[in-house]
Amino acid sequence: MNTRFWNRVNKGGPVPTHKPELGPCWLWTGYQNHRGYGQASFNGKVMLTHRISFTIQRGRLPLAGMKICHHCDNPSCVRPDHLFEGTDSDNMRDAVSKGRLPTLIDGRTNNPNTQKTHCKNGHPFSPENTKIRMRNGKQSGRSCIICMRNSAREKARRDYVPHPRKTALTALLAKWEGKP
Repeated sequence: MNTRFWNRVNKGGPVPTHKPELGPCWLWTGYQNHRGYGQASFNGKVMLTHRISFTIQRGRLPLAGMKICHHCDNPSCVRPDHLFEGTDSDNMRDAVSKGRLPTLIDGRTNNPNTQKTHCKNGHPFSPENTKIRMRNGKQSGRSCIICMRNSAREKARRDYVPHPRKTALTALLAKWEGKP
């Protein structure tokens, strides 16, 4: 399988302009889907070729819930050192660090929310403080992590109901101490 796979790879692809130190991409020359990602059969299952490359190189499938992301941003690249294992959030942080995030939200560049650098409470939309919301596999927005935590704390405080035994015990202690 390894020989068949690598025979369909062109190792003379373009050098990423944003990271020339990566060297040239290795491009998949076989079938590519509508988004430019290569696809091939691997162990009886159709998989994306950058995931196959990762599996061949590391000797294991990606961990559950993990994606295989491209440092080079080239969907047809299968060069192992251009790939990294990460979560959706890791991939979005990578996009933010490269300045690609504003053009990704809803696929529109004219969305005014993409230009905002801070949330409505003044917290920065930095990679560490930004949660990317996904819907149906597409980015649907972003949220401030600090505001999300504050909102969750406030909701927990508001929804807190004391345990009935603790309430009865408190009343009994108050009666014993002579308090009304």
